[in-house]
Amino acid sequence: RRLCLMRGMNFEEAEALLARAPEDQENLQGFYKRSHFHEVLLVLRRRTRDGQVAYQLVLPHDSPKTQLDGNSCSVAKMKQSSMQRISPDAAREPWEKQYQLSETQCIHLQRQQNCGNRNCRSGKRFLEETMLTGQVLVHWDFLCALLGEKNSLVRCELNTGAVLVGLVIPQDM
Repeated sequence: RRLCLMRGMNFEEAEALLARAPEDQENLQGFYKRSHFHEVLLVLRRRTRDGQVAYQLVLPHDSPKTQLDGNSCSVAKMKQSSMQRISPDAAREPWEKQYQLSETQCIHLQRQQNCGNRNCRSGKRFLEETMLTGQVLVHWDFLCALLGEKNSLVRCELNTGAVLVGLVIPQDM
């Protein structure tokens, strides 16, 4: 099966997420600008773990993340961050620009950097994948020999609600 994977979200969806978000006593939820990349993101309070508040980072071009600069996104990490809080109005234009660019460009090109890999998928929100579905477990040994040992079953939920389980076939095959 050929699948088109869409990651990220448009600005209206991000605004709706923020509007529906539960209250944040730390007052850290909202839109932020990363000064060194001129990119925006949405920070949402998501869960409490062992009494510690954790935040989720929502990006225009990718799935939500729970890490900031390689560490769990906690209150302390947010307060130490060099990100600048901005209003939704200030976030709209750069969010929409990155959302649009990320459909066809990798993160390097979005940041106006050189990227020597014409097949680079980093930071793209629209990806096409080939997924082998069906009775893959019956043929597992053969598939591992063909595709390599680093394979695992993947679960994919379609926008129709149907669920597929199978193997993602590497791009170079």
